[in-house]
Amino acid sequence: KARCRLDSDTRRLAYEVYLTYEEYLHDRGLWDDMDQIVHIVGLIQLQKLEVGGPTVWYDRVYVDEVQDITQAEIGLFFLL
Repeated sequence: KARCRLDSDTRRLAYEVYLTYEEYLHDRGLWDDMDQIVHIVGLIQLQKLEVGGPTVWYDRVYVDEVQDITQAEIGLFFLL
């Protein structure tokens, strides 16, 4: 069963658009939401390696607009 409803030409075009978008961001020193999440996760992981664990622990994290949260952002919550 096919996992993607797009034909190979459309997928290729979509990927080219994505690469153009990433190049645009990179050339201008800009970040999108996923870049920000990846950066924050990297900082937390680096802190855990260097210090032996995070210096701040959270008992609770309250989240608004949960319908708009990506899987990467959910993963970030588990690191807090």
